[in-house]
Amino acid sequence: MKYRLLLCLLCSVLLPLFLQAQTTTNAYFIQIASYTDPQMKQFESISKFGYIFSELQDNKLYRVMMGTYSSYNAAKKIQTQLQAKGFKDAFVVQVPIVDEDGVYIVQIATLPQKAPIYWGDWQRLSPQIMVQMSDDQLRISRGPFYSKEDANKAMADIQQKGGRNDVFVRVVSSKFLHPLSPLEIARNDVNPKAERYSIKAIQAALGQSGYYSLSIDGKWGENTQKSLDAFRAKDEIYLKYKTLAAQQKLVKEVEQFTLQYYINLIDKNPMGADEGLKQFQHPLAKAYRAYIYLNGDLQIENMQAEVNSLMNSAAEMTFKGYRQKTRYDFNMKYSYDNIAQLIKHLRAIHEAVKDEPDVPCWLFRRHPALSAEAFALYWNSERDEYKISSDCGSFLDLPQMQMLVVMANDLEASTNNNIHKINELYAYPMPLSHSEIKDLENWNAQVWKCMDNSGAKNPVLYRMHKSMRVIYFDSLRGLEDYFLKKHFSIQDARALGLKVIKQAVGENFEAYCK
Repeated sequence: MKYRLLLCLLCSVLLPLFLQAQTTTNAYFIQIASYTDPQMKQFESISKFGYIFSELQDNKLYRVMMGTYSSYNAAKKIQTQLQAKGFKDAFVVQVPIVDEDGVYIVQIATLPQKAPIYWGDWQRLSPQIMVQMSDDQLRISRGPFYSKEDANKAMADIQQKGGRNDVFVRVVSSKFLHPLSPLEIARNDVNPKAERYSIKAIQAALGQSGYYSLSIDGKWGENTQKSLDAFRAKDEIYLKYKTLAAQQKLVKEVEQFTLQYYINLIDKNPMGADEGLKQFQHPLAKAYRAYIYLNGDLQIENMQAEVNSLMNSAAEMTFKGYRQKTRYDFNMKYSYDNIAQLIKHLRAIHEAVKDEPDVPCWLFRRHPALSAEAFALYWNSERDEYKISSDCGSFLDLPQMQMLVVMANDLEASTNNNIHKINELYAYPMPLSHSEIKDLENWNAQVWKCMDNSGAKNPVLYRMHKSMRVIYFDSLRGLEDYFLKKHFSIQDARALGLKVIKQAVGENFEAYCK
């Protein structure tokens, strides 16, 4: 009886997505092709035919899809048009609606498929955006959730963050949800030639130092580059701090053959990582070995049994005698048949053994949506905190950022550059709230008001601040470039860049300006 009731509920709320009031139990997608690194520009000629998205498969290829369609004939018609445009391998995929796949979601908005969408506006409301398509509409959701209570909590959180009052909880089939993919985020690319305030600030600073005399237009061009090159070649303060920065290592390398070393190694050398992790009797060593096998990085016999054994052993080691409340009931034995569940339990183990090691950056790069969901705020306390390793790289590898840190330490020494917070922004940046953007702009304005006031009283400081202004805004420009390549808007790229700078040198500036 309960399955019949759930099926009725699914039919009443899900089928209108695909065919108004019809009783079909199937929906249809078109698989366009598989790619190692699909780019939206590859599909410009067919974007008018439907909504394009991608899904990462177990073989590490992205399956590029279009859909969804409520009838086979509708999908077949589009398939023919795609093939005429040169996508000869396109074919129709039929997906059944099954009552057991019902999950709760929070529906945030419904938009026309072809409407311009800046995804950052929705990512502010949710760490994980799920997308759901009908013949001509796009539904933006948060989820999935496996209890109505969890979905209601998420809905309240979205409303508190400024979401519209008409968000609501509903039940849908999990087969018609997919996490927002990089391909979709790139749908509305940012114009690289647009005016940028950071470039205006560099041009003004170069002009103040006597290296730039043309119009301050906020656009990067040959003349601005030549002026910056001249500054870098001749400015004595710049050359001094370039030398000092080269002598310092701001990002510590992970010590070889440690647990952190082998966890970080998984992305590049899973076999070597697996052999190294076997040496450690640590729950996370077991958990990451289970990840290697389940994710297909290394093929072993009796894979499923070994994954289950390692994960359940890791959980028992971690939570036997554990006194705090846990996210999941680890008195149970689990069967880990999907990577999402493993990552969630991996997060819970990290939470309980906070001292070491850090979460590898590659986990967020490989599984952005799943990691965002697993590492999202849950307890709303210090238990939610975690550290990300710099195995993917760091903003402090940028030469201009290195110089800025060294200069800021000369102003007011500080040993805290919040490297883990900076790594978090590097590994998995998310759009900031409008209130945080405003606070960062105010902080930036106060920094330079302080610099101008102190420089006006001291010629030596005035000279140093002139050079620092170029380095500061050149750092901001470089950070913005990083976030723009990830398809953030200019406003969001700037805000994230300011946040990185504040994490790196904010304490120095604030102490200096007291």
